Amino acid sequence: MDDLPKPPFPPQSQTPPGLDAEMDPRPRHEAPRLKGTGKLGSV
Repeated sequence: MDDLPKPPFPPQSQTPPGLDAEMDPRPRHEAPRLKGTGKLGSV
Protein backbone atom coordinates (compact mmCIF):
# COMPACT_ATOMS: atom_id res chain seq x y z
CA MET A 1 0.00 0.00 0.00
CA ASP A 2 2.93 2.31 -0.58
CA ASP A 3 1.19 3.74 -3.64
CA LEU A 4 -1.09 5.90 -1.48
CA PRO A 5 -0.63 9.68 -1.71
CA LYS A 6 1.15 11.32 1.19
CA PRO A 7 0.09 14.56 2.92
CA PRO A 8 0.21 17.52 2.78
CA PHE A 9 -2.50 17.58 0.14
CA PRO A 10 -3.14 20.67 -1.98
CA PRO A 11 -6.14 22.80 -1.00
CA GLN A 12 -9.32 21.96 -2.88
CA SER A 13 -12.56 23.82 -3.33
CA GLN A 14 -15.82 22.82 -4.95
CA THR A 15 -19.23 24.37 -4.91
CA PRO A 16 -21.51 22.13 -2.82
CA PRO A 17 -22.50 19.43 -3.39
CA GLY A 18 -19.02 18.51 -4.63
CA LEU A 19 -18.17 15.31 -6.48
CA ASP A 20 -15.68 12.74 -5.22
CA ALA A 21 -14.54 12.24 -8.80
CA GLU A 22 -13.32 15.86 -8.93
CA MET A 23 -11.07 15.49 -5.87
CA ASP A 24 -7.36 14.77 -6.15
CA PRO A 25 -6.40 12.48 -4.54
CA ARG A 26 -9.75 10.72 -4.73
CA PRO A 27 -11.24 9.74 -1.35
CA ARG A 28 -11.24 6.11 -0.33
CA HIS A 29 -14.56 4.78 0.91
CA GLU A 30 -13.38 1.32 1.84
CA ALA A 31 -10.97 0.15 4.50
CA PRO A 32 -9.35 -3.05 3.19
CA ARG A 33 -6.78 -3.13 5.99
CA LEU A 34 -9.38 -3.11 8.78
CA LYS A 35 -10.63 -6.41 10.11
CA GLY A 36 -13.82 -6.87 12.10
CA THR A 37 -13.80 -8.36 15.59
CA GLY A 38 -16.24 -11.13 14.70
CA LYS A 39 -18.69 -10.07 17.41
CA LEU A 40 -21.51 -9.84 14.85
CA GLY A 41 -20.80 -13.19 13.21
CA SER A 42 -24.25 -14.57 13.97
CA VAL A 43 -26.07 -11.55 12.51
